[in-house]
Amino acid sequence: MLKVNAITSACIVLVITLFAISPSNSGHIGTEPYLLLAYFIPALWWSVFVFLKNKELKVIATLNITAAITGILLVMLFDVTNMIVQYDRWAKRGLPVKGDISWFTQ
Repeated sequence: MLKVNAITSACIVLVITLFAISPSNSGHIGTEPYLLLAYFIPALWWSVFVFLKNKELKVIATLNITAAITGILLVMLFDVTNMIVQYDRWAKRGLPVKGDISWFTQ
């Protein structure tokens, strides 16, 4: 049971992340969103390891791999589209409107 709980934690973190950032209307937060990568990347590696080594947990590992990859891509998407950006970086970009990617194309 501990293995199942550990392997599905990326799904839980992904859901919590989505709920935590959804009420943000400003496009910026005080903490660094890229800190989530410190969780999602090891979760991805661990899930791939479990997927390759443990036949009993392949379905759960696949779900966790999907959640970890989704989490990594969402963190990058949030930054590129200015949906959730660390405050200092947001200020350096000229206080862009949420969803504006004009800074990225310059």
